[in-house]
Amino acid sequence: MPDKTTEGVAVDPAAVAALLQSQCGYHLAESDPLRRYLDLTHAQALYEALVDQIRSARGRALADLVAAGRTVPDIASVTGLQTRQRVQGLLNRAGKEGLTEERSRV
Repeated sequence: MPDKTTEGVAVDPAAVAALLQSQCGYHLAESDPLRRYLDLTHAQALYEALVDQIRSARGRALADLVAAGRTVPDIASVTGLQTRQRVQGLLNRAGKEGLTEERSRV
């Protein structure tokens, strides 16, 4: 399921292929198919955990914007997140709950 908070962000397929080769080239070259499968599965689980950490770091960046006085609707606009709910979801993900409803609506 795609992450709605990254909708509209263009990713160059060549950059993805280069990153895959750079990070997993050894695994991709493994001649034993079972070992290749197991190694690539482990790499996938590792990168899924990395994505979770990146998402939390993005939420912390948004929390810094709130702390600097930006409103949630403004943040939604300037970041391209488009909705207050997406901003709030990333803030919650970062453990930055507790925005007042009044602050969120401003």
